[in-house]
Amino acid sequence: MCNLSGYVEEKGIEKGIEKGIQKGREEGENALGKLMDILLSKGDVANAKLAATDEKARKELYRKYGIIEKP
Repeated sequence: MCNLSGYVEEKGIEKGIEKGIQKGREEGENALGKLMDILLSKGDVANAKLAATDEKARKELYRKYGIIEKP
């Protein structure tokens, strides 16, 4: 019986991790989409290209436009 409860617990943890990863991906995609909307509506193609290719620059732009909180 102990093995069954351990198995059920392990499967629950795995499902929780999978859901957390999926949610993180969705939030990341939403944040990038918001940033691109802002930059392109301003005609700031240079920063849009930078955000698409440079993670550090993207995070700085997220903070600048209030998409993520400042550390």
